[in-house]
Amino acid sequence: MLRVLAACKEDTNKATTLNNLSWEFYSTNSNRSLAYAQQALKLSESLAFRKGIATALNTIGIAYYFKGNYPEALKNYIRSTKILEEGTLENGYNPNKKKLSALYNNIAAIFLTENRYTDAETYFNKSLTIDGELGDKIGMAQSHNAPVDIFLRGLIPVNFNFILPTGDRSAAHLLSK
Repeated sequence: MLRVLAACKEDTNKATTLNNLSWEFYSTNSNRSLAYAQQALKLSESLAFRKGIATALNTIGIAYYFKGNYPEALKNYIRSTKILEEGTLENGYNPNKKKLSALYNNIAAIFLTENRYTDAETYFNKSLTIDGELGDKIGMAQSHNAPVDIFLRGLIPVNFNFILPTGDRSAAHLLSK
């Protein structure tokens, strides 16, 4: 990808390549990931490339999350969601729903680590609602697994509760035992 980047003009392809490079490093080298994402953001903004801006902001958020800088991660996630939410068409369809679901999960995870359980529940349920609408069972499982994973790492108390998209709390009891 680095060779591709070197050959790219200052266009949306280069912004996309920078975003892809950033994604490759988010969990192994968050500083490098952040540097690529910031370059992608700058280029995307200069091109008014909204998809590139939203992607860069999300990856910047992920890099900050891995660095333990939750306020910066949250700020970038929220900026990214605002751009993606603006993509909703008059008929209510939003082609960015899957990305929004993932961002809502990321936001909820930060709220959990900050002991903001009501906010976390709100965002997990936003994600579950989207995944339910899309019939995305893997996405729904990820939304259910995230609070369990964070609980198992000792970052939330045993009484955290959330509602399934159907209003059913049957799976939530696993966290309260």
